[in-house]
Amino acid sequence: MNLIIFLALGAVSGYLARFLMGLQEKNILLCVAVGIAGSLIGGLLAIMLGLGGISGFNLYSLLISVLGACLLLFLYRVLKRYLR
Repeated sequence: MNLIIFLALGAVSGYLARFLMGLQEKNILLCVAVGIAGSLIGGLLAIMLGLGGISGFNLYSLLISVLGACLLLFLYRVLKRYLR
């Protein structure tokens, strides 16, 4: 996948995951980083489950990326509470 498309997908999925999870962080770089990491996590999980990976900038790839970013944010919240 083209790097620009991957970054755009990461930005959109990071923003959507931030909105869905109720995160109040407004830092755009953090949203892009969470989205990119979520894309990687979601893509790997989808491949492991036999659903296929991220294939481009389409609705399926966006859904996988957002779910991966939401999972990442959920794990972040759990670890943050556990380490306090």
